[in-house]
Amino acid sequence: MKLANRKIARTEAALDIMGKARALLAEISESADTETKPTKP
Repeated sequence: MKLANRKIARTEAALDIMGKARALLAEISESADTETKPTKP
């Protein structure tokens, strides 16, 4: 039972990290989109 609980905790931690990484990449992507748009004089 302890092994199963450790695996669950590890999986939850991995999912949390993946979620944070995805949010960070989305934020970086949005900021890159705004920086590369040409502005008209």
